Amino acid sequence: MPLPETHGPDIKSAVPKRGGILIGNDQDTGARKEQQDCFGTSNEETIAKTGLLAVVADGMGGLSNGAVYSKVAVQAALQSFNTEAPEKSDEATMLRILKRAREAVSETGLTDGGTTFIAVLIRNQQLHFVSVGDSRICLMRNGGLIQLNREHVYGRELDDLALNGVLSEEEALTDRQRAAITSYLGKTDEVVVDRNINAIPLFSGDKVILMSDGVYNYLPEAELTELLMQKPMKAATAVKNAILAKKNPHQDNLTIIVLGIE
Repeated sequence: MPLPETHGPDIKSAVPKRGGILIGNDQDTGARKEQQDCFGTSNEETIAKTGLLAVVADGMGGLSNGAVYSKVAVQAALQSFNTEAPEKSDEATMLRILKRAREAVSETGLTDGGTTFIAVLIRNQQLHFVSVGDSRICLMRNGGLIQLNREHVYGRELDDLALNGVLSEEEALTDRQRAAITSYLGKTDEVVVDRNINAIPLFSGDKVILMSDGVYNYLPEAELTELLMQKPMKAATAVKNAILAKKNPHQDNLTIIVLGIE
């Protein structure tokens, strides 16, 4: 049985061209004592048959067991994709993958912990994604960076309250809990999921980027966009190096996957 390719602490992988997609990735612990991010891509055999799955999970540093949760979520998702038959639709396949990841987190038996979870499936030049938490999925096209998923953070709810006149804009923008994650794997009550119903067509020259908040919260979008103009592996490493060069004493774990469509 082919094993999923997962990456965590102190592991750096430069994955070569696969099926018309160039894959780049990089990761760093930042200023934290432990790496709680995990990431991976489907194996060679699966990519040739059913497409490429890429996954990033960011274990929540404010809770215990974040590293465990992120690792089992990524492993379960990739194992499901690599070994189980595809569903009738890519959308259904992605929901199954998310379900397997959530089940794996639950089966740890741990009671305090959580992880974000984002995954993209690229097959036949089309993209499907699922997302829980505040990690981001972006599409780069014609030099512009477009965020595809909606983050599950309290700030979104505050903005809705301000829009409806329940709060003032200032109250919404200055709330200290704006960044609090409202949906994540490991949450005991309802998990909110973001996903696309209709496939997103991909074109030559596009890039699909998956990143934890340790990337986008520590690098201005203009600088990030410029760095992503490079080939995927060079882009991923350049983003990591640019973040580390800022020497932020509060730098979070950071993980990025860059998928270049040929």
